[in-house]
Parts: sequence; C-alpha cells; structure tokens
Amino acid sequence: MAFTGTFTTEAIINSKAGAGKSASVDDAMESGWAIECEHYINAICGYDFTTNYASLKANAKQLLSDAVSSFCAIHAIFYDTTGYDSILEAQSKIIILKQLYSEAINALLDASVADFIKA
Repeated sequence: MAFTGTFTTEAIINSKAGAGKSASVDDAMESGWAIECEHYINAICGYDFTTNYASLKANAKQLLSDAVSSFCAIHAIFYDTTGYDSILEAQSKIIILKQLYSEAINALLDASVADFIKA
C-alpha cells in the first residue's frame, strides 16, 4: 500500500522520526496516522482543508505538513523505541515533535492565521 496522506509525505515523516524508526512501521500505519490527524485538524478548525487543499497557499500547506508530519513521527517513534540509541533519545525527539505539532495547531487556531489561510 502506498502512503495516502494529503498534507505531508512519507519522506518528511521518516526524516522527523529519524534513523531509529522501526522498519515495521509501514505505509498503512503512517497513512492511518496522517488521515487521523488531518481529520482532527479539519474538525478543530471547522474548515475542510483536505477538500480545499489544492487551492491553499504554499504557506498554509507547509503549516499543515508540519503538524501532520510531527504527529505521525511521534506515533512512529512511540510504536517501537528500540531502534534509538536510548529511550532518552526517543523521548527527546517526541518532546521536540510535540512542541512543533502544538505550535502548528495553535497557529491554525489563531483567527488571523485562519483568515490568511482560507483567503
């Protein structure tokens, strides 16, 4: 199965998860996490970014990609941490990715950013 997310790519997810990401994390898992996050973003923002993705500005697409790829990378790391040098390395990555995800979500919820994105 090929990766089917809309807002990000498998390559971006993998780069954020790092070299320790388990080889057993497959396209179906990453697609599922991406779609889950995309639906969540659409719901909390009250706007269907997925349907309107082609018409979005490049800045908006990057913000969506950052949120979804961070969310997916967190799940990929959490799925199996044994590929990392230590649990501390995995935890550090998760903390940083959670911060990136939170910042992107907060930006999407900001009224001025939302108006800019949807314009």
